[in-house]
Amino acid sequence: MTVGCASGLIAASALYFSLHLGLYAAVFRKLAVFGSERRILRYHLISAIVFSPLVLSYGLVCDDISALTAAVGLIFAHGVYSLSFLELWALADNSYSIGILLRVMQSGAVSRLRLQSELAEIGRRKKQARLASLSGLHLLRRESGAVKLSTLGLLLSHGLACLVWLANSEETG
Repeated sequence: MTVGCASGLIAASALYFSLHLGLYAAVFRKLAVFGSERRILRYHLISAIVFSPLVLSYGLVCDDISALTAAVGLIFAHGVYSLSFLELWALADNSYSIGILLRVMQSGAVSRLRLQSELAEIGRRKKQARLASLSGLHLLRRESGAVKLSTLGLLLSHGLACLVWLANSEETG
């Protein structure tokens, strides 16, 4: 079993990814519980936890290096798919551009000052939601009206700073 195992694994995985995306698009996106980034992340983490061992065990059972290579590649493909999904979801969630287009579409014409005021409100809501999310993850804490990094937040920020340094990036944000 050489090419057949690997190609079968790839075809089955393509079907799995299609069903995973289709299930979200047809059912889950309409549920309020899937309205948070954390729930979307869990949806993808559970998928990865189920998908990875199944694909890897099938690649090992085939007793063929091409099937094993395909299995490892497909696990990485799941990671790319999940990260892309999460990034696109975050970009679409209360996006300024989408907010502008929807607002203008609804009214036909909006004064610049009114539009800026409404978009500033979107920004405030996004900021509050992000702060609440980071607090919920125990990455920061509120202290005397200010926001400070927790110990976990400090460790994570140093780790991310190392990644920025490794990527030779001069800007963040």
